[in-house]
Amino acid sequence: MEPTAQQLMDQQSVIAWIFILIALLAVAFSLFFLFVIRYSFFKGMAWAFLITGVLQLFFAVCLLRSQLVPLPEQVISIQQSGNFTWFFGGGICAGAMLWLVFRRSSQTFWKGAGLGLLIQSSLSAFLFYLHHQTLNTLL
Repeated sequence: MEPTAQQLMDQQSVIAWIFILIALLAVAFSLFFLFVIRYSFFKGMAWAFLITGVLQLFFAVCLLRSQLVPLPEQVISIQQSGNFTWFFGGGICAGAMLWLVFRRSSQTFWKGAGLGLLIQSSLSAFLFYLHHQTLNTLL
């Protein structure tokens, strides 16, 4: 039995709320790292968490807003959200490159930024993959 459109929209809203939860946790950790820990490694991680957290919030709001329109237009607007793939994929590549380049360096800020970007972008890419799996069942 195929899922109904309402079930798929419910799945999308669950994914959007998971995006929001992870983004809020990332912002909370970034504020904690910036104002409490203040170590260079964690400052780099904080900025990466903050930037990717804002992107995640933006994507989640786009997901939730797309559910307010009728179904055919919703599918079109969700398909156009593929541009977020470049953000998340680029974040994974940039994070991995920063981590590899600065792994033995004394500049711990960039090492932390790379690790934070890698962690957050990987989580985002996984959730984005789940989102597109639900979209593919809709199409």
